[in-house]
Amino acid sequence: MRNPYMEILRPLNSSMAFLGVLVGALIGATIGSIGNSGLWLYSIIPAGIVAGLYTGAGNALNDVYDSEVDKQNHPQRPIPSGRMSKKSAKGLAIGLFILGAALASMVNPVCLLIALFNGLMLVLYETHLKRQGLPGNITISYLAASLFLFGGAATIELGMDAMARTLMLAMLAFLATLGREIVKDIEDLKGDFDRVTLPRKIGVKRAGFIAACFFLMAVCLSPLPYILGLLPLPYLLVVLGSDSIFIYASIIILSDKRGSATAAKFAMLLALIAFIVGGIWTGS
Repeated sequence: MRNPYMEILRPLNSSMAFLGVLVGALIGATIGSIGNSGLWLYSIIPAGIVAGLYTGAGNALNDVYDSEVDKQNHPQRPIPSGRMSKKSAKGLAIGLFILGAALASMVNPVCLLIALFNGLMLVLYETHLKRQGLPGNITISYLAASLFLFGGAATIELGMDAMARTLMLAMLAFLATLGREIVKDIEDLKGDFDRVTLPRKIGVKRAGFIAACFFLMAVCLSPLPYILGLLPLPYLLVVLGSDSIFIYASIIILSDKRGSATAAKFAMLLALIAFIVGGIWTGS
């Protein structure tokens, strides 16, 4: 039987958060300046650990507040299966938040502020925002985008260009994730009986139009890092491929067909690759 403490933290999710911060740092400071500065040991890796700790804390809170629903949907999870109490899960989450904040304070003040705000948003999401549809979508989109911003904040001593690059990535990630979250709510409309989602409020067609708008806003903003001189031409060439997939995803959702969420996922991955290519090229 798996350890309930490890199981409730979902190590894979925490590992992905850790990697997101590393990617943000790479894009922000470029691979050359990171390697020469020694930031890995005393700033970037600790920031990645903070993200992993906060993700684990959020997962624990999720299981606390979804414990009744999980009795039917996920009875094998630690709390509904009786292998962990809600009190223990809450204590674990609080401990991880405190440990993460302490570690963030050792990186720099900007990372500490982002960590404290994200901790607040994680709590508000689980207690109030999750079942409110669009506010929950916005919160999740911000938290996903903030991983890259957190990585940039860990390298801020190298200059404001680092934050500018990761801010652009965070903005694009926010718009793309928000569009995809709305699309997922459209595709899961029949099963979301306990959430007041945007498509349930305003209808599938209007919600699809809004999702497409967010995708297209990301497309319009994507050339900015190149135009502003933050990333080189190879970034632009790769991100144009991502833009084409986002446009395709928009067409799908406006045509009332399924598959837009999957297409958007591939577009987001390609956009991330574009930023990585740009960061490596800039630092070479």
